[in-house]
Amino acid sequence: MSKFSELDENAFLVSVLKEGEIAFSDIEVDKLATELPEDIELSEYQYYIQKVGFYLVNTISWCKQLDLAIELLSNFDYSKKETSRADHLIYNVENYLIRIKSVHDRVLQLVNAVFHLCINEANVNHGVIVSNYKVQHRPEIIKAVKAISKYLSEH
Repeated sequence: MSKFSELDENAFLVSVLKEGEIAFSDIEVDKLATELPEDIELSEYQYYIQKVGFYLVNTISWCKQLDLAIELLSNFDYSKKETSRADHLIYNVENYLIRIKSVHDRVLQLVNAVFHLCINEANVNHGVIVSNYKVQHRPEIIKAVKAISKYLSEH
């Protein structure tokens, strides 16, 4: 079992989901919707919880896709002649590498949301996040971001 499969029981995820239930208890929304209806006006707290929840679930989803990418890498069907083994391998290795980089990017977006840094998504990168004043004063966060980056680079 990979570490990624354990993310569904992560205390932070459970906490954010519980906070979301409380924050949105008076609003009827489809819990599986990817966007909130345009006519809903959110309080600052609801907006914060929605953003953190979005980036958290998105990050976990990309982590799980890394496990799937590994499975697909070794899942070549020799009975089908449309694709060569080499093409299958190249595509899936590149897909895996793109997803590794994307997971790190999603972690940075999550830190941006959690600390309410208000950095435009297009400008979020490792240097901008770890050098931010709010993050600099939380060495455990910097350590965790670097550990995630190291873990991903090893794979």
